[in-house]
Amino acid sequence: MEDDEDIAARVALLFRSYADKLSADGRTHVDHYIDVGELEMAFESFVLTLMEERISPEAEDRVEMRAIGVALKLDKETVFRPDFWEAAQSYFDWLA
Repeated sequence: MEDDEDIAARVALLFRSYADKLSADGRTHVDHYIDVGELEMAFESFVLTLMEERISPEAEDRVEMRAIGVALKLDKETVFRPDFWEAAQSYFDWLA
């Protein structure tokens, strides 16, 4: 099983690659959750922001996002939105 530091690095790397495309509010929220080590909140907030702001991640990034979501167990229990995992999968599939 992957440790939190590895997952945190993966979340931060993805976030940094899209941060300039996100709204200021979106960046602030995700940044805050990363800073305080709330990986599930950071990741879910990041993906929800991408969806709400209609930002299209690259195909390889969508694969990575799915893997991170599973590693964080967001496919089983979410933080902000009860249907987060299903909505994210639908969004990623729609972009494909």
